Amino acid sequence: MDLESKKEIVIPFVWGTSTIIMTGVVILILLGVVFLMVKQTANWYINGSVLFFVFVFTLYFLAKSPLKLQINSSKIEIRQILGTEKILFKDIVELKNLPQGISKDTTRDFGSGGFFGYIGKFSNEELGNFYMYATELNNLVYIRTTNKKYVISCRDYESLVRSMN
Repeated sequence: MDLESKKEIVIPFVWGTSTIIMTGVVILILLGVVFLMVKQTANWYINGSVLFFVFVFTLYFLAKSPLKLQINSSKIEIRQILGTEKILFKDIVELKNLPQGISKDTTRDFGSGGFFGYIGKFSNEELGNFYMYATELNNLVYIRTTNKKYVISCRDYESLVRSMN
């Protein structure tokens, strides 16, 4: 089968328990902050600034939350609510399924550690610096390209590998 005749494969991101709990807890905390700020009328400039920050913070991570992997004959697309990260097959140097527990030693440098997913720049001793797009920590895949490293969650690793052959 040649590359042109391959069909597009779609693999949805599935939220793990930690993402569901973290997102729920953070939303409840943010709603509590909003409620307290609206209730207090002492300083509307400060309250307005905090409310604006809470609103922007929530919208940013919601917009960056990964929805699905869309794979065609030439690339992997990480589809988010707003935006798409594209990884061209020709740029991929390494692709491997990561062992369970690798996320234990991972540090979040910038991004979300479970609020609407694990999104942003992370690092650990084994992989170095990488960008993570994950909604669970059990089915992680490492993708190294010529200029960037990614860790994504993918429950159908076999389909991902098959699509590249």
